[in-house]
Amino acid sequence: PINSKKIFPEYYLIDVEKFENIINEEIDEWIYFFKNGEIREDFTSPGILLASQKLDLLAMDEAKRKAYEKYLAYLASEKDIIDTAKEEGIAKGMKEGMAKGREEGMAKGIENAAINALQNGADIDFIMKITGLSREKVVWLQQKIKEKSL
Repeated sequence: PINSKKIFPEYYLIDVEKFENIINEEIDEWIYFFKNGEIREDFTSPGILLASQKLDLLAMDEAKRKAYEKYLAYLASEKDIIDTAKEEGIAKGMKEGMAKGREEGMAKGIENAAINALQNGADIDFIMKITGLSREKVVWLQQKIKEKSL
């Protein structure tokens, strides 16, 4: 069976002139608006505040409306600038963080290689040669191994 409501939509006509300006439900706020052309500050139904803002805009004279629209365009431009700067800052921070992390990881890896070589009896000069560490650093690592603080 065909659902006639899907084929033929239902429409309701509301005679707003008969509306007594009594607000009991959210729909009453909209009817009040249609009848009186205004939105009271105590209205809370969904979308009514947006309609109020639009009414305020339409009530402005042309010069004020153009100035307001120019201001909104300026705000949108400023937001775009801030968003772009934020994205660029995040990208730069990620790049610098990854580079620093890689650098620290390499240094730790070289230090671990030196520690392993020392623990396996490798010569200090040999460790300096393969790791690029200074004699002082290798001797310091050797001392830490002896103290068992590594």
